Amino acid sequence: MSWICYQCSTRYDARVAWCVVCLSAGSIIMEPRRPPSAVAGALQAASARDLVARTWTLVSSAPYPELRLLRGALVALYGPPGAGKSTMLLRLLDGLARPVVLVSAEERLGPAVGERLSRLGVHRADFHVIGQGATDDVIAFTRRARADALGLDSVSATPLQPADLRRLMEAAGVGLLAATVQVTKAGLPAGSNVLLHEADVVIAVEAMAWRVEKSRYQGAGLSGDVDPRAV
Repeated sequence: MSWICYQCSTRYDARVAWCVVCLSAGSIIMEPRRPPSAVAGALQAASARDLVARTWTLVSSAPYPELRLLRGALVALYGPPGAGKSTMLLRLLDGLARPVVLVSAEERLGPAVGERLSRLGVHRADFHVIGQGATDDVIAFTRRARADALGLDSVSATPLQPADLRRLMEAAGVGLLAATVQVTKAGLPAGSNVLLHEADVVIAVEAMAWRVEKSRYQGAGLSGDVDPRAV
């Protein structure tokens, strides 16, 4: 197991409180590794005619009706600490009609997570929250819960590479995967720009407001409040 500073990419053999190179505190995360081969799933193929003929169901979240999300969407929410990324993720998941799973990768299950859920009024029995765990365990739990959406808070705190998120979504059998992403001092998503290219929808979050920077389903520039119920 190795660790890396998501601000300057300095590697460490053990987790430390702050980076000795860029002097950033709390920026040391587990270095991403490729997940077990079981995540890859089976080969999928289809003709252009079949793909066009399929009905791609709309995934609608009540708090954000203006967001157009289709089944199979990979959504990335990024922004500085305290911007409202986790709040928007919780609101987005809670607004879905079917069971959901939140992976709280940055915070272990405890008072802090419970208080956040309580403050936002999230108390559904089919809103499942799990702490850090092996990729295969997350997949198994999500399938047992028959969840239709999976949230990662944050993907930067997991051992997953951006390209692995699509495979995770397919293996877990969910129609939507949304993940928060930590940012560097320059305000860019930590790690690699691969995530921006891989995601179907990229949302920038700052000062409790969100803005669509990229969407395969609608034009960019759409914006709104992170916590619309509080406005």
